[in-house]
Amino acid sequence: MPPTPPSKCTQYTRDSLDLEAISNASYRVFGQKPFQWQLEASAAVLAGEDVILDVATGCRKSLCFLLPLVLCMNNIAITVLPLTALMIEQVVNIDKVHCITVWGGSFRPDFSALGELRGQIPNNMPILVASATMPKHVLEDVRQKMQLSTAAKVVAISNERPNVALSVQLMKKPEKTMGNLQFLILPATCSQDEIPTTLVYCNKQTSTEVGADYVCDWAEEAGLLRDIVFYHALVGTKRKWDLERLLASGTIHVLFCTNAVGMGCDMRNIQCVILWGLPSTFCALVQQADRAGHNLSTMGEAMHFVTPHAHKSSLASAQNAPLDLITSLTTLVVDLEALNHEPEDEECVKIANTLDVERIWLPETVKKSDDKYDTGI
Repeated sequence: MPPTPPSKCTQYTRDSLDLEAISNASYRVFGQKPFQWQLEASAAVLAGEDVILDVATGCRKSLCFLLPLVLCMNNIAITVLPLTALMIEQVVNIDKVHCITVWGGSFRPDFSALGELRGQIPNNMPILVASATMPKHVLEDVRQKMQLSTAAKVVAISNERPNVALSVQLMKKPEKTMGNLQFLILPATCSQDEIPTTLVYCNKQTSTEVGADYVCDWAEEAGLLRDIVFYHALVGTKRKWDLERLLASGTIHVLFCTNAVGMGCDMRNIQCVILWGLPSTFCALVQQADRAGHNLSTMGEAMHFVTPHAHKSSLASAQNAPLDLITSLTTLVVDLEALNHEPEDEECVKIANTLDVERIWLPETVKKSDDKYDTGI
C-alpha cells in the first residue's frame, strides 16, 4: 500500500496552544476579542477533543466555529445547521444540535442521522455541537446519536435573562379572531415607532398569515403603515432573507412566524416575543422566549397566550401532580437555571424532564423575590 500522505492541516497539542495568540488572531481577522469560554472551546477543538456548547441564545456560539481556523489558513471546518448546510472540511460543527432530538423525526429526518458522520471522518477529527437548550435528556440523546467522547469538553452558559419579563395571558377572545392581540395597535398609537418590534410565534403556518392580516387591518384603521408580515417555510428563501433584513433594520415592526425565525440570529432589536398557543416542547418555549431582550441594556418581554381549554387542562394536570413535585418545580422555575442546565440534585432533573415530557404546568404564576419578573409557568 502507498504511504498515507501527510496531513495538510496543522496538528496541535494542548501544550502547544497559546490562547492569547488565538485571541489576537480573532481580533485581527474578525474584529472581535473572544470570551474565555470561547477560547477554551476552540483550544479543545484544535487539540482534537469533542466539544459540547450548552450556551444561551445570543452569546455568539458561532464564533467558536471559526476560532479554530484563525491560526492556520490550511485549517478547514464543516458546519451543519438544521436550516442551512455549509460544508467545508476538518472540524465538524453542528449548531442547534437539540434539533437532532426535537426535529430529527419529522421536520428534518436526516438531521437525526448526523451520527453517521462519525464513521465517515478520521478518528482524530473532533466534533463540536452547540445549542441553547440541552436539558439532560436532550444532551444524552445527542451524545448517543453523535457518538461523542465521554471525555468531551462541556461549556455551559446559563439562559437566565433578568431583563426579560415572562408572563402567561389567558385568551379572553376567540382564538381564531386574534382579538387578544389588539394591544399591539392601540387606538392612541400615532406612529410606527410606537409599536415595539415584536415576534409572534405560531404553531401553524396558516395562523401566521391570519394573524398578520388582522393586525395589518388594525394598523390601517389607525392610519399606520401595514408593516406587519408573516414568515414560514413556504415564503421562499429570498423572501426569508428580505424579511430578516427588514426586521433587523426596524422596517418591520411585527412579524408573525414559525419557530425557525431567530434561530442562529443575534437580533438585538426584538423588544417583545409572543407565543401564540402551547409550544411543542419546553425547549421550544425557552428558545422562543429567549429571543427577546438580546440588548441587555433594555427591558424585553415574553408573553405566552393560552386558550381557556389549555389553561384548564394544565391546571388539572398540576393539581393531580404530587405536592412535592409542584413544590420542587416551583423552585426550578424561580431559579430559572432549569431552562438550560440540569440542577445537581438528580430529583430536580427528573422534575425538569417531567415538565417537558408530561407538560405539567404550575397552577399559579411564580414570581421572583423582587416581584418584577413573572415566570407564569
